[in-house]
Amino acid sequence: MSEDTDRLYVTAAEGARMLGIKPSSLYAYVSRGKIRSVVVPGEKKRHYWRSDIEQLAAGGRPEMEGALLPVEARTDGAPTHDVFGETALTFIGADGPFYRGVSAVALSQEASLEDVAALLWDGEVEAIFPRALPRRPADFDKVRSALASLGTLDQGISLLTLIESVNPRSYDFSPAGFRRSGGDALRWFATILVGADRPSDQPIHEFVTSRLGRPELSDVVRRLMILAAAHEFDPSSYAVRAAANAGVTPYQAVMAGIIAYRGHRLPMSRAEPMAQLLDDLLSAADPRLAVARRFRNGDSFSGFGSPMYGVIDPRAVAIMPALERQFDGDREFAAFLQAAAEIEDLTGRRPGLNILAALIGRKVGLQGAQQISFFVLGRAVGWIANAMEQFFSMGLVRPRAHYSGRLPAPAQR
Repeated sequence: MSEDTDRLYVTAAEGARMLGIKPSSLYAYVSRGKIRSVVVPGEKKRHYWRSDIEQLAAGGRPEMEGALLPVEARTDGAPTHDVFGETALTFIGADGPFYRGVSAVALSQEASLEDVAALLWDGEVEAIFPRALPRRPADFDKVRSALASLGTLDQGISLLTLIESVNPRSYDFSPAGFRRSGGDALRWFATILVGADRPSDQPIHEFVTSRLGRPELSDVVRRLMILAAAHEFDPSSYAVRAAANAGVTPYQAVMAGIIAYRGHRLPMSRAEPMAQLLDDLLSAADPRLAVARRFRNGDSFSGFGSPMYGVIDPRAVAIMPALERQFDGDREFAAFLQAAAEIEDLTGRRPGLNILAALIGRKVGLQGAQQISFFVLGRAVGWIANAMEQFFSMGLVRPRAHYSGRLPAPAQR
């Protein structure tokens, strides 16, 4: 074989020797698709893809100095080990998510978002959220004014970058420093979402609702944010873990989460249709007729049902009694319940947490896609938690790819 061919391929005898098997067993691996081979031009014999044999010889887990190298699938049929497959943060049960073994539904009854952050970040509330506030950039107002045409989540990406730059603590990568700057990032993110000019040491649910002039809604906002805080490896959290693998700050973790959450496949892309759905249903003279019209037109009723839980989202079930108490006698909420009953009758699906988040956002005066801002603010707690776990619990991950494209042709003799 030529030098290039020798580097990429092995003969049957060499492959069998590398695996410690007979050539007949090597051919069986080829027939089962575990080892790829090509015909040598001008000859009847075949050469075998060296990388397949090396991975099979290593049990599907090739080693490289200074890196963890889990692969998507082992070639010997053994259980797979995903790059980000293990977590001590959350698991999803039939009753909703659990944060470090504690029910999110139970936490939503009394805990604050700060309490949940301390639980997920494995720290103390007083150390993470002290009275001392992060620094405010001197040109904050100027930059925010220049970004006024953008939605608040888009503003957040630029403004968090600016804020991080004037807060040296952002670059403290000790566990305690990461938690503390995580608290700073969360406070600033809340500030940006409600259009305030500086953060506050108030509990976040009280700060955001008072800033929007609806302090009476602080309890339902608190419950919503806690129920939304973390959801195992939802795609946005998975993206944050990939960024954290490289070593990002808490501010950057939130930015990564925002960018991923705005992706076309995720709920933020459906925030505007949910807002339009609510506007249509809640302004109709008869919400049931509005549902029927949409149903005839093939509407999917975005926000009803759950891709994770099916027709009933336990998080939505948990928050509904608080909404019923808070909005007792409210015309729009009564219209929502009528519409929801009709949608359930037609599709079997009940309201999910996303549509309830949009409804709460509407009631505090948020418009369009911004109506799910408090859901995203709650999820930022989980983004920071996932960034911490990835950074502090795993070494630098360097996954190996299993090449599935066209094989290079061996050189002709």
